[in-house]
Amino acid sequence: SNPDPQVQELVEKFQAKYDQAPDSFAAMAYDMAYVLADAADRAMQAADGELTRDGLQQALVDTNYDGATGTVTFTNNEWERDYLTLTVKDGKFELLQKEGAEEAKAEEKKEAAAEAPKAWVASGKVAAADAEIHIGMVNPLSGNNALYGNDQERAMELAFDEINAAGGVNGAKLVLDKYDDQGDPQNAAKGAQKWADDDSVMALVGSSLTNCTAAIQPIIDDAGLVEICVSSSSPTLSNVTPYFFRMGVQDAVVGPQMAKACLDRGFKKMSVLYSNDDFGKNLANGLKEYAEANGAELLDYTEYNPADQDFTAILTTVKNNAPEAVCLCGTVTDCSLIIKQMRNLGMNDVFIMGHTSLYSDKALEIAGDAMNGANCVSVYIASNPDPQVQELVEKFQAKYGQAPDSFAAMAYDMAYVLADAADRAMQAEGGELSRDGLQKALVDTNYDGATGTVTFTNNEWERDYLTLTVNNGAFELLQ
Repeated sequence: SNPDPQVQELVEKFQAKYDQAPDSFAAMAYDMAYVLADAADRAMQAADGELTRDGLQQALVDTNYDGATGTVTFTNNEWERDYLTLTVKDGKFELLQKEGAEEAKAEEKKEAAAEAPKAWVASGKVAAADAEIHIGMVNPLSGNNALYGNDQERAMELAFDEINAAGGVNGAKLVLDKYDDQGDPQNAAKGAQKWADDDSVMALVGSSLTNCTAAIQPIIDDAGLVEICVSSSSPTLSNVTPYFFRMGVQDAVVGPQMAKACLDRGFKKMSVLYSNDDFGKNLANGLKEYAEANGAELLDYTEYNPADQDFTAILTTVKNNAPEAVCLCGTVTDCSLIIKQMRNLGMNDVFIMGHTSLYSDKALEIAGDAMNGANCVSVYIASNPDPQVQELVEKFQAKYGQAPDSFAAMAYDMAYVLADAADRAMQAEGGELSRDGLQKALVDTNYDGATGTVTFTNNEWERDYLTLTVNNGAFELLQ
């Protein structure tokens, strides 16, 4: 019932829309909306039409906004102002004041409002990139799983150097910021939160392990921050958030591809060994379902602990069952050790099938000559005569002294996919880049890279896999 014109204007509009008068919480929330709009307007005017979280915070500190509940100014971020005194008369609340005081104040404000009527006009567009586009990496860069993260780090730095040397993305330089999660989900979450809180970071890449990526997903979803990975293959990561994109292989696809490679060569009696973690279990489950549905006989379906390192007892049982093919579902390290121990037991004629991670120099290093004759599925091989593949191999070899494995090759393409999406997003937004703009551009990706033509279906890259074998210590296509 305050006769102040702004109060009565609010009451009239609120009553018309909601059929009741606003209470004090509604009135303050109404003013809060305008305080935010006012601060955003001033922040964007001060930053050439751009808005950042830091800019908005600084503008709020200097707030001086005349609203329905009073003039809003902050002292130590608190609104300090005089309070009204109310009384109840005839069963209703009303102002208790000195006679004529509030009416005079209301008339004064009414005259001021007539001279400077309130209006709201948006003054710019949100953007968070200027001279640099930062991409935050969260990956194991040390510890037992460092080989995954290190390969991706080197490949992305190679790609970013090339892109920046050619002028960057619309003149903006790509910068790779790195956080070592050491293969630990809690560390991965800390890294993701660090990049989510950094307005300059437009996308996150990683992590390499499913449990780490699962810890990242709710953070990037809340922040509206794109995440792309080339590992983390569990199906549980699919359809969790529209900001998660996967260019890597998927357990739900790799397992059936492994079984198919065996069946296509007439090997129906199979033994399956899998690590006792989400990765191993998901991979083996997909393999088992496809194999059994297509006429295979599983002689063994055995779980193992990668930390054991000695798999002789399990392999002795497998050898006695005389499988035609042995399928291995675990990390590069334990699969390579298993292959070496299989050869030591005289298992030289069995068809060994590994998953995509087995295509690695690390596997050749661990298993040595025992790797000859071993096989795996992959989306890439360095000896592929495709010109883009050979160009990448030549550059990677020159810079790092070794050929890129599949993780490095996919990470190299991932860097270019991000640059391509950022370029299209900036062209669509007048040269500016936002997280939402990048996400929308990624959905429409169609990029021809060294590992194939990248398109996303429900944010997943779906494509056919190659079958590789090791001959004379080197991987090659198995036709």
